[in-house]
Parts: sequence; C-alpha cells; structure tokens
Amino acid sequence: MSAYLAELVFIGIATGALYAIVAIGFNLVFGTMNVLNLAHGATLMVGSYGLLLVYYMGIDNFWLAAGTGIFVAMVTGLAIERAAVRPLRGHWWNTKVATLGAAVFLENLVHVLTNGHAQNVPRPFDPTYYRVAWTIEISDFQVFLIALSVGVMLGMVWFLTRTRWGRAIRVLAQSPDIAKCVGINIDRVTVLGFAVSGALAGLAGILNAATFGSTYPFVGTLLGLKG
Repeated sequence: MSAYLAELVFIGIATGALYAIVAIGFNLVFGTMNVLNLAHGATLMVGSYGLLLVYYMGIDNFWLAAGTGIFVAMVTGLAIERAAVRPLRGHWWNTKVATLGAAVFLENLVHVLTNGHAQNVPRPFDPTYYRVAWTIEISDFQVFLIALSVGVMLGMVWFLTRTRWGRAIRVLAQSPDIAKCVGINIDRVTVLGFAVSGALAGLAGILNAATFGSTYPFVGTLLGLKG
C-alpha cells in the first residue's frame, strides 16, 4: 500500500509540473501586468494544434513541430494583446470579458475546423518505466516533465530579476506611472509579456498533448482553470 501511495504521489508531482508551466505563463500576465487573460487556456490549445500543422504537411519531426506549436501560440498571444487587451487598457472588467470572448472564439473556430474530433499526437519518445524501490515504477517522461518545469521556473526567475526587460515588467507591475517616468515603453513591455506568456502556454499545450497522446478543441479550458 505504501509503495502504491508513493507511486501515486510521484504521478501527482509530474502532473503538477505540467500545471505549473500553465500557471507560470498565466501569472506572468496577471501577476506582473494585472491583466486577467482568460484566453490563456485557448492559447495553450492552439499551441497543441500548431504542433500538428507540421505533421499535416508530411514532416515527421516532433522537435520541429514543437517549435512550430510554441511559435503559433506566441503569435496567438500577441494577437490577443493587440485585439482584446490594448484597446481596453485600464478597464479591468472589460479586458477580462474581451479575453473570455477571444477564448470562446478560438475554441469554437478550432472546433469547426476539426469537426470537434480529438486529434492523435505523436510522442517524442515512448516512455520507459523504471523500478526505483519496492514496486514503485516511474517513467523517464515523468522525470522529464518535472525537470523541465523546474527549469522553466528558474528561467523565469532569472529573466524577471536579471534582465533589463524582466526588470521593466516588474516596474510596470508596480506602477505604470513610474514606468513612464523612467522611460519604459509600456506597449513594448506588454507585448513582450504576452509573447512570453503565449510561448509558455504553447509549451504546456504540447507537453499535455504528448503526455496523453491527443488533443481536442476545449482541452485548454480545464487546464487553464487548474493553472
């Protein structure tokens, strides 16, 4: 029983690592820019379908497909910032409703384009399971998820504390007025935040699709809420 419980705990940690990547991208916009982007889950979903675009073109290369999915999600994040956030800056409630509308639009657009069918997603490698103690079995993919999540978290800490653009995001989060006074271009910093957030959403969507071997138009709704 204790071995079974330990295995479940490790599975929970690996799953939580995926949710953590979703949360990091979500918090980059909400925690540092005070913008509640309810389309983050939809951006995640778009990233997973961006992964499939490369396979639809007949190119069987997961890593190229993953890079394409992240890029597509980043562009989606930028489009949401330009169409739904920037025109309503300063109106918190209106911005939230606009991003919710963007999420509904994206999810239903993909639903129509795919006829609502789930799509199979190839994995970069078949998981190999290892017995580490008693009857506890863990897979190399679970270890990969945890290590990648920790790496992304450390990378974001470094970005926000050690780079000029990261410090600019933090200043903007503290006070837009002070950011203007010290010469920070608010539009550029906001665009950067949405680009990075969109890329992280795409990464989370790709990892989730690879974990379960499939994706579907509304996969981002639940993942976004958990994140």
